[in-house]
Amino acid sequence: YYVTGADSLAIDYFSQAIEKSENPSSETFLTLASLYEMKKEHEKELLLMEKAVLYHPEDPMILNWLGYSLVVHTDRYREAEGYLLKAITLEPDSHYIQDSVAWLYYKLQDYNKALSYMQDIIANGVEDSTIAYHIGMIYYQLTEKDDARYYFRQAIELATNEDYIQKAEEKLKEIE
Repeated sequence: YYVTGADSLAIDYFSQAIEKSENPSSETFLTLASLYEMKKEHEKELLLMEKAVLYHPEDPMILNWLGYSLVVHTDRYREAEGYLLKAITLEPDSHYIQDSVAWLYYKLQDYNKALSYMQDIIANGVEDSTIAYHIGMIYYQLTEKDDARYYFRQAIELATNEDYIQKAEEKLKEIE
């Protein structure tokens, strides 16, 4: 991702909006977090979302973002678990939160528990390359190669996230 001057202006704008507001909106935090994520400034992203959860401790999207970021960018898995389990309690039907919880348990090497959190998504159809890749990786670790292949191919076909398309292609080459 190429960062433009407009991105820097947007970061400044949203940062100031948060600093100047007594109660910044969850949308403002999420927008700024997405800008940091695109720039791969994960420390800033985590610090921002830790602040966001202080303002919005019951917002499932804030809790999910922070929990998932902790899983992906740190080894603070037990802390992430608290945020993610609270998020899924608040919004149990969210496929993104289900995926985040599943990925936490994947990282903790509890692959059966990870798969159990993916069952609703599997039953209702996957519509996101990241989620399809995650399901493929869970099946891969469970040595269910046919299911893993299926979801890696689906990650590629869905074409919603270039990073996960590439990761899925690499895994397919590895197991075929």
